[in-house]
Amino acid sequence: MPSFGDWLIASWEDYRRVWGRLMAVIGAAGAASLAAAAFPMAVAAVLAFLRVGPPWLVLGGGFLAALCAAFWMSTWGQAAALRAARFDESASESLSRAWAQTTSFGWVVTLTCLAVGGAFALFVIPGLFLSGLLFFAPYYEVSGEAAGVEALGLSWARVSARPGPAALRLLTAGLLAWLPGLVPVIGWLLAMLWAPFGLVATSRLAEDLRAASPDARPPSWLAGLVAALSAFLIVALAAASLALGVWLPRALPRMSSLASGAMASGMDPAAGQALLAVLNGDATSDQKRRAYAFAVTASSAAWSAVSSTAAPAGTAP
Repeated sequence: MPSFGDWLIASWEDYRRVWGRLMAVIGAAGAASLAAAAFPMAVAAVLAFLRVGPPWLVLGGGFLAALCAAFWMSTWGQAAALRAARFDESASESLSRAWAQTTSFGWVVTLTCLAVGGAFALFVIPGLFLSGLLFFAPYYEVSGEAAGVEALGLSWARVSARPGPAALRLLTAGLLAWLPGLVPVIGWLLAMLWAPFGLVATSRLAEDLRAASPDARPPSWLAGLVAALSAFLIVALAAASLALGVWLPRALPRMSSLASGAMASGMDPAAGQALLAVLNGDATSDQKRRAYAFAVTASSAAWSAVSSTAAPAGTAP
């Protein structure tokens, strides 16, 4: 692989060369995504105003259609942006060629997100490792080199062959794309204009990894790992949603009553004035002490509500 410095210089030269068409692609795809999301909602609003069917059904259908359209168009835009960053083609060519890749590109991104999400659900560290190992799967799909799980396997094989250089360059690209946004006042503008550098730098890195390991082969067991992690994520999300649906209706009334009781009993005029003084920034030491004491009382009541509601049936709160 090229040295770290050579990679940075090459990434900067790539960015200067493709910046115009890359921003054109991002702008066109962004506008198309907004229009695709707004149109179904506008139609639904008109139909609801004309009382064509139940409003909840009309507006709900419009929202669902807008969500699907936005996801589809944004996926197309991501694929087009990757093409613009990697290939010497015009913005219109990137947009038109990416359209045919939208389904396959979206499938690779979905598989990557499911696998990485499952790894994060197991623990944070496996999720971080897997994020780096599978990061370049969409790049290899857009290039036409692989599709589906095979694209994930190529990314795994090439990154695992050089984990240190790949991780260092990924972190550097992310930091360089993020730091300009921290500049006061004009950071938002700098971030908007400079953020695509991260895409160009990682695209250059994907090509460097491919050139360094042109004969890489995806691990034969990766499909099973992706399936297992995806299933674990889906089960974990379903279990968490079910638990939240059971716990929340029980917790909210008790939390509200206990917190209200604590506030009613503990909010004397002196405590109220202390809280206002703290908010205004001119509280005395005695007022700060009173405000702190009241905050501890109210938070203890809320925690008592949560603990008692989460306790198994038959146990004392």
